[in-house]
Amino acid sequence: MDMWFNWLIVLVLLIVIQLVKVNLTSIWFILSALITFILSFFLDDLLSLFATFVLGGFLFMILAKPIVNEFWTKKDEKLNLDDFLGSVGTVCETINKNDIGMVSINGVKVKATAMQKINVDQEVIVDLVLDDVLKVHKKRRKKKANESLS
Repeated sequence: MDMWFNWLIVLVLLIVIQLVKVNLTSIWFILSALITFILSFFLDDLLSLFATFVLGGFLFMILAKPIVNEFWTKKDEKLNLDDFLGSVGTVCETINKNDIGMVSINGVKVKATAMQKINVDQEVIVDLVLDDVLKVHKKRRKKKANESLS
């Protein structure tokens, strides 16, 4: 059997393993096996081809790690909570008196505190920003014209 056929088998096996596994551990060795497969048409030395395969796999892994991490790591977005001053939000986790709960403003969940208990789904207005916590109060309902006459 020719040397290229052996490397073709290795390449196919690694592709099958990669398809079964979720993480990208073997993809670097797939690239290395592909290069070794191509080299096997020109070289017959098993030791040189095996060294190319192993060193190439680790080299791809080391060189690609920073690039992969850059694309896949979630970047923490810094919020300027001062932008929320005066905004209307909705309580998504009950705020007990002088305790911390959660408020959603424009789809962003932020810790909040209040001087009174505010239940989930009630609207609040942001009064003050204290570090990473918003101080809020209940939004007052506007009275309808016919309610003030009764």
